[in-house]
Amino acid sequence: LTTRFRGERDRSVWTALLNSYALLSRIVEEEDRPALQALLRDRLTPAVRDLGWLPRQREDDLTGQLRGDLLRALGTLGDDPSVREEAALVHAGGQADAGGQAAAILILAHCGDPNRYEEFLARYHAARTPQEEQRFLLALATFRPRALVERTLQMSLDGSVRAQDAPILLRTLLQAVHSRERAWAFFQENWSEMARRFPGPGIRRLCEGLLGLTSERWLAEVQHFCRERKVSLWGRTLEQFLEQ
Repeated sequence: LTTRFRGERDRSVWTALLNSYALLSRIVEEEDRPALQALLRDRLTPAVRDLGWLPRQREDDLTGQLRGDLLRALGTLGDDPSVREEAALVHAGGQADAGGQAAAILILAHCGDPNRYEEFLARYHAARTPQEEQRFLLALATFRPRALVERTLQMSLDGSVRAQDAPILLRTLLQAVHSRERAWAFFQENWSEMARRFPGPGIRRLCEGLLGLTSERWLAEVQHFCRERKVSLWGRTLEQFLEQ
């Protein structure tokens, strides 16, 4: 079915496709991940090559947003090496629209090392707009080395990140394939502290990250933890998260 959409350029259609690809990436067995990545590269590359990194004259906003969506997906979910190289050039040279720049940052974080992490951390602290600050903060959660995952988790509770931003950072770590195992352990170890620091909407945003735990084992662990710790969100929110 998805082969039929290589030539598609409607962002609403691609949003449905990319959401499905992201879900597949969460649930696929690790031994099958290279095959999924190859499939994604096959489906996404024609559109990415057509749109490129730079906007064209009289281009509408939705096309620019689609470009960013596709580049980000190809560089992360598809783990495409050529897009990673292009992202490094775009990031260094500052060329591309806002969507392309945002995609380049996440792609470079996805394949980033400690030096890149330090750069993005400095950019987060030096950000001049809320949008720039959020962009680099969430990029920190995309770095895959274990030591950097641990560092980002600790930042969420050591005062390095504002209380209103920490639940979003933790949610991202819980939902990401590379960090969810450790983030779930961190969630359990620090639940009391997090519940105290992030009341109301913050704890709801944090618990939404549990949707990244996509195995029968994790489901049983989450259900047991929520019963034992008497986790409660507004209305039936927690029940809906568990059902999903």
